Amino acid sequence: MPVSCAYPGCFNIKRPKRTFSSGQTFLTFHRFPTHNPERLKLWLLALHLDINTSEHALICKRVCSDHFFEDDFKPSQQGHRRYLKASAVPSTFLQQTEVCMYYIRFNTSKATGL
Repeated sequence: MPVSCAYPGCFNIKRPKRTFSSGQTFLTFHRFPTHNPERLKLWLLALHLDINTSEHALICKRVCSDHFFEDDFKPSQQGHRRYLKASAVPSTFLQQTEVCMYYIRFNTSKATGL
């Protein structure tokens, strides 16, 4: 089952082969920091999720690298693997035009049966 980004309005999906984000960087997916309650609460607030969401409900959820700043990542010494810093919290928002364009494409294809 493919893993999709838990960020509201984001439609990035983790695929077996490496994919690129719109900025031509490798797209990576990151787990919720369930081991750090304070940081987890910040993640849930940033993603507009209920702060009382259980750890069990978050086990399979991921957030893609498009929602973090480059400064949120540790420098990689091995290939293309990217790790988040302990202080990283999702903060980059999708452009409103990206959301609108997706909505238009989705509804147009749905109406034409594509």
